[in-house]
Amino acid sequence: MRRYCSYGAFILCCIVLVSAFLLVISPQDVSAEDMDCAMCHPKKAKGDVVHPAIFMGCASCHTNVDAKKFPHDFGGTSYGLAAEGSDLCVMCHDPGMFSGEKVVHMPVMGGMCTSCHDPHTSSNSKLLLSDNICFNCHDQSSFEDKSMHPPVAGGMCTSCHQPHQSPNAQLLVSEPPELCMMCHDSSIFTKSTVHMPVAGGMCTSCHAPHASPMEKLLLSENICFNCHDSSQFSGKRVVHAPVAGGMCTSCHDPHSSEQGKLLQAEGLCFNCHDKSSFEDKNIHPPVAGGMCASCHSPHQSDNAKLLVSEPPELCMMCHDSSIFTKSTVHVPVAGGMCASCHQPHASPMEKLLLSDNICFNCHDSTPFDKKTVHAPVAGGMCASCHNPHSSNQPKLIDKRDICFECHDLEKFSKSVTHSPVEAGECLLCHNPHATDEDKLLLSENICFNCHDSSQFSGKRVVHAPVAGGMCMSCHDPHASDADKMLDPDIPRLCGKCHEKKEFMRRDKHAPAFIGMCMFCHEPHQSREAKLLTDAVPALCYECHRKSKFKSKNVHPPVQTGQCMECHEAHSSDYRDILKGNNLNLCTKCHPSVRNEPHAGVASGHKLSSNKRDPKRKGRPFSCTSCHNPHSSNSPKLYRYKADTNYDLCNYCHKKGQSK
Repeated sequence: MRRYCSYGAFILCCIVLVSAFLLVISPQDVSAEDMDCAMCHPKKAKGDVVHPAIFMGCASCHTNVDAKKFPHDFGGTSYGLAAEGSDLCVMCHDPGMFSGEKVVHMPVMGGMCTSCHDPHTSSNSKLLLSDNICFNCHDQSSFEDKSMHPPVAGGMCTSCHQPHQSPNAQLLVSEPPELCMMCHDSSIFTKSTVHMPVAGGMCTSCHAPHASPMEKLLLSENICFNCHDSSQFSGKRVVHAPVAGGMCTSCHDPHSSEQGKLLQAEGLCFNCHDKSSFEDKNIHPPVAGGMCASCHSPHQSDNAKLLVSEPPELCMMCHDSSIFTKSTVHVPVAGGMCASCHQPHASPMEKLLLSDNICFNCHDSTPFDKKTVHAPVAGGMCASCHNPHSSNQPKLIDKRDICFECHDLEKFSKSVTHSPVEAGECLLCHNPHATDEDKLLLSENICFNCHDSSQFSGKRVVHAPVAGGMCMSCHDPHASDADKMLDPDIPRLCGKCHEKKEFMRRDKHAPAFIGMCMFCHEPHQSREAKLLTDAVPALCYECHRKSKFKSKNVHPPVQTGQCMECHEAHSSDYRDILKGNNLNLCTKCHPSVRNEPHAGVASGHKLSSNKRDPKRKGRPFSCTSCHNPHSSNSPKLYRYKADTNYDLCNYCHKKGQSK
């Protein structure tokens, strides 16, 4: 109780002293200019920031204060101020700073300077009432979020906004994008391709200027869809992973780029895709040209691999469709399976093939690995015969006469052509890939596929080449200028095996002389020796008049059909293609003729003389001068009609002559 009494006494004492002081001072001597206001209002003159007017004297603002009175008389004005509101401030401050622009801050417009500024002192710059003065009016929660604009986070509102007035909306110190470039590097926004909002200075169409729950102060998670149609980026079967993850800026620069479509870089795709998979000896031209989007949709597609369309339609966007749509189409092509043979990006193989033996991915390699392999097959050159895509020929053969691309057509175009060759049916005889037979023949006895084998076997004598299956030793299998496709023509053909001198002696059998071997011989097989077309002498009678050999008396060799006992078949050094001269030949069977006089006279005929035949001009005198070697109606095979030796002699010797 005593404590409170002492405090009251102290207050009373102070009042008395002040009253006495005021009574002592003369009213004429006291004015607002002379008063030391700080004696009573010390806090109005002390602070980190002091209004310069304080140093000019309180009366510079409070001109209407009657300092004679206590409490002071303000002369009907607020705090004795010389003017109300902003009118007071503009007594010192340039009024042009607070009016005349398009946008004026509402407190300024209302003359409410002290709603933001302390007129005397403040601990904040610009005499602001607090360091967060803006939040006295603006909702602070609108400026606080996960991501905050650094100037906002640092309380630097006036780095972007004019506090009093501005020619720009929102009191901005300048229009975007110039405003933004006061802090952000302008080169980011001024590349050759500029995002439309950036070009239009519409930064806040994407970014919140103060704070946002999103990274980069974005207005929303899917901000791109505010302008871009979202249906272009979702709803299809395959969506590009960055698109599905809302990672637009992993591919696109949101502000500007030196690339088309605002792409981040020229080789953008390789940021995710391994570049080595796209580099090799052979590169698909779109890949080499960086034209990934010519085949792939960058955002979404209803096709696998984000392809813009399904193969083969995709491939035909560049490749001529007529190549793929002929009457016979390769199964992978018909099924749109281009990538089953070709790498779509790069390959070490020609034509972007998956491997050097790509055909064997589908075709069994066994039929191609035999004793004799077609040269293109052995060299892996399947496409030298087959069109890998489509053809108007069966088996995808590139053209009808494909064989003549390598084989000389002239050899197949002679006067006589093998019927399969003429019909273009090479495969009737040959396997086009590989076989265990020479010449790629389908089988060892390929000829018998068409020709009746019974015509070439089963008889007693078979021509050696026929027996050995060596048809081509006599016949050209494709074409020839000789009949029966012989190569060469008879008799040169026969001379390839048969000794030529057999046919080249002085006196030649007429058929042999004119090359008519087939008059007497079968070329393939026969029931007769020497492949004769018939047995001797029936064969000989084909040309020689049979009646000459069928007279009353027949020479025994002739009678038994032993023509070859006396005659050579082809040629001889002796007349009438005999095997020797008449004397030697006859004496093989008639040896006594040599050792006794002949013709029944003592002297006899000298058979070995050089006499000429008196009845047959040009012939030597010999056994056949008197005897027919084949047959005769006279005894002893007399050449002329006679019953006795003497009757015969009269044909040459006149009666009474001895010689």
